Amino acid sequence: DAVVADGWQTYQGDGYVVDYPGAAMYEKIPDSQTYGLYSGGISYYTVGSDTNPQAVYLAEHITFPSYMNASSFDYTTFLKEMLSLYSMSSSNLAITQHDITVDGKSGLYFSMEGGGSAAESEVVAVGNDLYLVMAAHQTSDTTLDSQRFFQSFHLR
Repeated sequence: DAVVADGWQTYQGDGYVVDYPGAAMYEKIPDSQTYGLYSGGISYYTVGSDTNPQAVYLAEHITFPSYMNASSFDYTTFLKEMLSLYSMSSSNLAITQHDITVDGKSGLYFSMEGGGSAAESEVVAVGNDLYLVMAAHQTSDTTLDSQRFFQSFHLR
């Protein structure tokens, strides 16, 4: 991975490239979590401890079988579940969303807040591939640079 100015590092993912504020980790999504419906992996960087991070930057690439259409996926429910896992809360989440374009592909931007945590996400479907980019943080933490993170994300 290439180191760019001020410690940020460019990560070459499966079908994408993105900059993280440090060395990214990678995990394949276990088949036990996907019920065999899809495959994928997550690259991420956490600020603070892994068990109680102050902030998380992540990019997830999921590939669905050809008979499933990624563009018909319910992003809102999926993202609510991710943020509630991160915040360890299922409290009511305030969500706003609007259409975006990433490298000529249509997608959605989501902003969510609740349970002491906030997150911004971009979701783009390309054929059977779904790309989710998320920057989440505890609302007490103000070090998150989500704008830089999202601007560095590009499909390959």
